[in-house]
Amino acid sequence: MTLLCCTVLKKDEFERQAWENNQFLVGIDEVGRGCLAGPLVAACCIIPIGTECPLLKDSKTLSELQREKAYAWLAAHAWFSCGIIDSYCIDQSSIVAATKKAMVKSVNQLFTIISTQQKNSIAGIVVDAVQLEMQSFNGSIISFCHGEDYSSSIAAASIVAKVTRDRLMKNIDCVFPSYGFASHKGYGTAKHYAGIDTTDISIIHRKTFLKNKYNSI
Repeated sequence: MTLLCCTVLKKDEFERQAWENNQFLVGIDEVGRGCLAGPLVAACCIIPIGTECPLLKDSKTLSELQREKAYAWLAAHAWFSCGIIDSYCIDQSSIVAATKKAMVKSVNQLFTIISTQQKNSIAGIVVDAVQLEMQSFNGSIISFCHGEDYSSSIAAASIVAKVTRDRLMKNIDCVFPSYGFASHKGYGTAKHYAGIDTTDISIIHRKTFLKNKYNSI
């Protein structure tokens, strides 16, 4: 596991190094780490060699329509998988452990859907911020902050994770309509806290994230 200072990187530096050798790179990112409710979703993605897609940017900088367009492009051209950890598991461990577990889960699932030849052609894994270790992967794993800005592979993973989680939270909103999950996706907005104050917490809330505000938890 290598942790780099992102200021020394050029955009898609690791992608270009892999592509020059006709190899692939796996990018990993997560969404939902700071939410009060709902799952944490990590995604990993392999984009095609030589990819130049203008929509592959940090998912936070894209509109919902742009993210959906980028997701559709990735679904048609790339390989990706998601690892999802629910609120109960987050409470039973920690958000850091849950993040790493989701990331490893996403990669292991990806390895089941790509061919052996593709797996053997993976030059390495790049991760946004999290220092990750994997027993199932013997290659290099490199982590750096603001990964979505310096790696199209990480940006692609951030889009997949964001779209996947947003869709989940919209579906969850139909089951728990009192909190406004469809609009804030589980983050700690005023509307969300108002819903908790009125309805109490639900089974998908992260109790460890709320115990300092609600003494009864």
